[in-house]
Amino acid sequence: MERRVTKIIYDEPSPEEAIRMIMETKSDLEHHHDNIEITAEAVATAVSLTHNIIKNRFLPDKAIDLLDDTLAHMVLSRVEDRPDCITADDVTAHLARQLKRPIADLKKNEREKLAKLNAQMKEKIIGQDAAIDTITDTIASRRTGISTKGGEQPMGSF
Repeated sequence: MERRVTKIIYDEPSPEEAIRMIMETKSDLEHHHDNIEITAEAVATAVSLTHNIIKNRFLPDKAIDLLDDTLAHMVLSRVEDRPDCITADDVTAHLARQLKRPIADLKKNEREKLAKLNAQMKEKIIGQDAAIDTITDTIASRRTGISTKGGEQPMGSF
């Protein structure tokens, strides 16, 4: 059977490519969910949030799933004054509900979180400044894409 089936490996598209891909196919998703329009802002937010938060799946699939879930929630909630489109706020609120996290956490900039991580850890852990510096540097380099290690490896092992 191996001779007849070829394994195709492809890299995850960049967030910009994922947005373009979703914009080209969003009409199918809109049609499937009672013609509720998906704004370009909602697509960009779905891609950005899933790219930064959901690490075990790939773009554009994870962003499409978030948009699909958001639309389904709107349709199934049977809101009488349901809007004609979903916005970035709708997408953010839905992901926050799914993850059981405050919306404000999802809106924080990744850079802000990483900048505060070192100080927050040093407040809680006393006498381990060198270890904390190593850990936060490793996390920051992996999260920002600076690290040269492959994406298949864990973020760190300490």
